[in-house]
Amino acid sequence: AFAMASGVPIVPCAVVGTTELWLRKRIEVRFGPPIRPEPNLRGHAGRNALEARLREAIIALLPAGEPRRPRRRPLARLLTDLLNGADDVARRRSELAER
Repeated sequence: AFAMASGVPIVPCAVVGTTELWLRKRIEVRFGPPIRPEPNLRGHAGRNALEARLREAIIALLPAGEPRRPRRRPLARLLTDLLNGADDVARRRSELAER
């Protein structure tokens, strides 16, 4: 809404490598080209169009698949669970149970 009102471009950003976190693990922050709001589109339709363009730009910055996981580290699961929250922990556990 702010970008639409002011005409300021939005820079899409994606953080890659946060599937599992541990100390000294490298992550990558990717930035895409700025996306300018279309000046002739206003209101709800304009915002939806801008959100769709932004969503596509962010998806393009993400890798095609999850990066290959390195060997297990003892603190990886603990740190991941502490930082991700209960919903992600439950989802991960259900995915592991399905395997």
